[in-house]
Amino acid sequence: MRLWPTKDETTESPPRGFSEPVPLPADHVACQNCGIAVPTPAGPRALIHAEATHGLAGPRVTTLNLHPVPMTRCQSCLVTLARAADLMTEHPAMRARLGDAAAVHLTESALAALSILDVPLPPPGTPVTAPEISSLIRHLGAVGAGARWLSRFAPVREADAHPDTCSPHPWAHVRESNREPLRSSYAKVLSERIAMTAPPVRLTPPMLTPNDLTGSTTPAHGACLFCGIGAVTMPAPQVARAGGRKHSAADVWTLRKVSPSSIGGRPSPARLVGHTCPACTAAVEKAGTPGPTALDLALADFIGAAGRWNPERDMLDGLLGWGVLAARAARAGTAPPEPNATPWAHVSGLDALAERLAVST
Repeated sequence: MRLWPTKDETTESPPRGFSEPVPLPADHVACQNCGIAVPTPAGPRALIHAEATHGLAGPRVTTLNLHPVPMTRCQSCLVTLARAADLMTEHPAMRARLGDAAAVHLTESALAALSILDVPLPPPGTPVTAPEISSLIRHLGAVGAGARWLSRFAPVREADAHPDTCSPHPWAHVRESNREPLRSSYAKVLSERIAMTAPPVRLTPPMLTPNDLTGSTTPAHGACLFCGIGAVTMPAPQVARAGGRKHSAADVWTLRKVSPSSIGGRPSPARLVGHTCPACTAAVEKAGTPGPTALDLALADFIGAAGRWNPERDMLDGLLGWGVLAARAARAGTAPPEPNATPWAHVSGLDALAERLAVST
């Protein structure tokens, strides 16, 4: 699957895959990116100099004799650089956030990674959205930079890296072991791109593990310990960036061990083990502890009365967190309660409570 269609794939493809470096022809320098031989350009500004080391003895460098290795960019890589600069011109906010030099460098490196994988670059005039270019930079910028011919010398990374060599064809120096991380990173780019048009993802609480249930505990799994909501939604691109449902669920749901009495139940030596949703987690953080005050604050926020809430005046008698109902079912050996489709659906009289709080200012 490709990010952008190629205009013409009828011509014969150039050689691909790894090949050992070959001697650099006279009066040539290597392209700093793809590594092919390029006639030495005129003028000092056309060359860059990488620092190479000599003195390799076995697996260790016995001396660090640094000397400059002249390099340039081939015509194809100059086109890639220009395309990277154009993309950053199209996205000034990203360029300002990363800094001019870093933005173009990372974008060029990401486009270089696409070239290694034989993925056509976005042609000029093809719309590339901010999320798309951000995904390219995040996933392919660093690995693309590390795959350049220049990276063999600055500082030297391979014992067989010699300044008087070049790649026999573009990117021939990139070994298969180095191409696999590029493919893996590109797969993440594609995953995020697909997610950009996908509906929001429902994230249920993570499954409890044996380590979560050590000691005297009662599982209260399947919904928020407080409000009982069974799932929270997250935009699909955000889920893809986080690494999928499992990682995203771990990010949005907070594992807690609470005493039953702290959320309206009877005192018990066994602590309830479950999760709180983001809204109820925020209430716990505001209250400072997962107790009755946090429970009340979470409910008050849901019914829109948080700004008028007075804990001393508006304590709610008999308010139960959903986790208490789940614990009762577990002790009785009956089926656990269904998660709530909406927060606090297990609490009756919410409309009347909201009206009372609306006038009790």
